[in-house]
Amino acid sequence: GAPLVFDERLQEVGFGVWEGRPVEEVWRTDTEVITAWSRDPTSATPLGGEPLMAVAERVNACFRELYTEYRGQRLLLVTHGGVIRVLLSQVMGMPLSCAGRIHVPYAALSTVAIYHHDSGDQIQLLGHNWRGEETDPV
Repeated sequence: GAPLVFDERLQEVGFGVWEGRPVEEVWRTDTEVITAWSRDPTSATPLGGEPLMAVAERVNACFRELYTEYRGQRLLLVTHGGVIRVLLSQVMGMPLSCAGRIHVPYAALSTVAIYHHDSGDQIQLLGHNWRGEETDPV
Protein backbone atom coordinates (compact mmCIF):
# COMPACT_ATOMS: atom_id res chain seq x y z
CA GLY A 1 0.00 0.00 0.00
CA ALA A 2 0.83 3.65 -0.17
CA PRO A 3 2.92 5.18 2.64
CA LEU A 4 1.26 7.40 5.24
CA VAL A 5 3.46 10.39 6.03
CA PHE A 6 2.89 13.06 8.68
CA ASP A 7 4.58 16.39 8.13
CA GLU A 8 4.28 19.14 10.71
CA ARG A 9 4.82 21.78 8.03
CA LEU A 10 1.23 21.15 6.92
CA GLN A 11 -0.24 22.15 10.29
CA GLU A 12 -2.74 24.99 10.41
CA VAL A 13 -1.77 28.63 10.73
CA GLY A 14 -1.02 29.56 14.35
CA PHE A 15 -3.42 32.30 15.43
CA GLY A 16 -1.87 33.05 18.83
CA VAL A 17 -4.28 34.85 21.17
CA TRP A 18 -7.13 34.29 18.70
CA GLU A 19 -6.92 30.48 19.04
CA GLY A 20 -10.10 28.88 20.35
CA ARG A 21 -11.97 32.17 20.66
CA PRO A 22 -15.27 32.91 18.90
CA VAL A 23 -14.77 35.11 15.83
CA GLU A 24 -17.29 37.67 17.12
CA GLU A 25 -15.27 38.04 20.33
CA VAL A 26 -12.01 38.59 18.43
CA TRP A 27 -13.70 41.26 16.27
CA ARG A 28 -14.89 42.98 19.46
CA THR A 29 -11.65 42.80 21.46
CA ASP A 30 -8.94 43.03 18.78
CA THR A 31 -10.71 45.13 16.15
CA GLU A 32 -7.70 46.96 14.77
CA VAL A 33 -5.52 43.89 14.17
CA ILE A 34 -8.28 41.65 12.82
CA THR A 35 -9.48 44.42 10.49
CA ALA A 36 -5.96 44.80 9.08
CA TRP A 37 -5.55 41.01 8.92
CA SER A 38 -8.88 40.53 7.10
CA ARG A 39 -7.89 43.14 4.48
CA ASP A 40 -4.40 41.71 3.99
CA PRO A 41 -3.34 38.75 6.14
CA THR A 42 0.30 39.36 5.24
CA SER A 43 0.22 42.79 6.88
CA ALA A 44 -0.95 41.85 10.38
CA THR A 45 -0.45 38.94 12.76
CA PRO A 46 -2.31 38.27 16.01
CA LEU A 47 -0.21 38.46 19.16
CA GLY A 48 1.69 35.18 19.49
CA GLY A 49 0.53 34.11 16.03
CA GLU A 50 2.47 32.92 13.02
CA PRO A 51 3.05 35.45 10.22
CA LEU A 52 1.43 34.31 6.98
CA MET A 53 4.71 34.70 5.09
CA ALA A 54 6.30 32.15 7.46
CA VAL A 55 3.34 29.81 6.91
CA ALA A 56 3.77 30.13 3.14
CA GLU A 57 7.49 29.37 3.36
CA ARG A 58 6.99 26.14 5.34
CA VAL A 59 3.94 24.99 3.38
CA ASN A 60 5.43 25.67 -0.06
CA ALA A 61 8.73 24.02 0.86
CA CYS A 62 6.87 20.91 2.02
CA PHE A 63 4.70 20.87 -1.12
CA ARG A 64 7.73 21.14 -3.43
CA GLU A 65 9.53 18.34 -1.59
CA LEU A 66 6.50 16.07 -1.71
CA TYR A 67 5.72 16.54 -5.38
CA THR A 68 9.39 16.06 -6.22
CA GLU A 69 9.68 12.89 -4.14
CA TYR A 70 6.43 11.42 -5.46
CA ARG A 71 6.87 12.63 -9.04
CA GLY A 72 4.50 10.88 -11.44
CA GLN A 73 2.40 9.44 -8.61
CA ARG A 74 -0.91 10.44 -7.09
CA LEU A 75 -0.59 12.17 -3.75
CA LEU A 76 -3.30 13.02 -1.22
CA LEU A 77 -2.65 15.84 1.23
CA VAL A 78 -5.08 16.15 4.12
CA THR A 79 -4.67 19.47 5.87
CA HIS A 80 -6.37 22.62 7.12
CA GLY A 81 -8.17 25.48 5.36
CA GLY A 82 -5.41 28.05 5.90
CA VAL A 83 -2.80 25.71 4.45
CA ILE A 84 -5.05 24.95 1.48
CA ARG A 85 -5.56 28.67 0.84
CA VAL A 86 -1.79 29.22 0.85
CA LEU A 87 -1.22 26.30 -1.55
CA LEU A 88 -4.02 27.35 -3.91
CA SER A 89 -2.84 30.96 -3.99
CA GLN A 90 0.59 29.62 -5.01
CA VAL A 91 -0.92 27.34 -7.67
CA MET A 92 -3.03 30.18 -9.08
CA GLY A 93 -0.17 32.70 -9.00
CA MET A 94 -2.17 34.94 -6.67
CA PRO A 95 -0.54 37.27 -4.18
CA LEU A 96 -0.53 35.69 -0.74
CA SER A 97 -2.45 38.73 0.49
CA CYS A 98 -5.46 37.41 -1.48
CA ALA A 99 -5.40 33.85 -0.06
CA GLY A 100 -8.32 34.63 2.27
CA ARG A 101 -10.57 35.14 -0.76
CA ILE A 102 -10.55 31.40 -1.45
CA HIS A 103 -13.50 29.69 0.23
CA VAL A 104 -12.33 26.42 1.81
CA PRO A 105 -15.14 24.79 3.81
CA TYR A 106 -14.78 21.56 5.76
CA ALA A 107 -14.24 18.51 3.54
CA ALA A 108 -13.37 20.57 0.47
CA LEU A 109 -11.50 18.75 -2.26
CA SER A 110 -9.01 20.63 -4.40
CA THR A 111 -7.40 18.77 -7.30
CA VAL A 112 -4.07 19.89 -8.66
CA ALA A 113 -2.03 18.45 -11.53
CA ILE A 114 1.70 18.89 -11.84
CA TYR A 115 3.17 18.55 -15.32
CA HIS A 116 6.89 17.95 -15.38
CA HIS A 117 8.74 19.40 -18.38
CA ASP A 118 12.41 19.82 -19.14
CA SER A 119 11.94 23.57 -18.80
CA GLY A 120 10.30 23.24 -15.35
CA ASP A 121 7.15 22.11 -13.62
CA GLN A 122 3.73 23.50 -14.46
CA ILE A 123 1.09 23.33 -11.73
CA GLN A 124 -2.58 23.60 -12.64
CA LEU A 125 -5.73 23.71 -10.52
CA LEU A 126 -8.12 21.13 -11.97
CA GLY A 127 -10.97 21.61 -9.53
CA HIS A 128 -12.02 22.99 -6.17
CA ASN A 129 -15.29 21.78 -4.70
CA TRP A 130 -17.02 20.34 -1.69
CA ARG A 131 -20.16 18.51 -0.70
CA GLY A 132 -22.37 20.04 1.91
CA GLU A 133 -24.13 23.17 2.91
CA GLU A 134 -23.17 26.54 1.55
CA THR A 135 -22.19 28.99 4.25
CA ASP A 136 -24.18 32.18 4.51
CA PRO A 137 -22.28 35.40 3.91
CA VAL A 138 -21.80 37.39 7.08
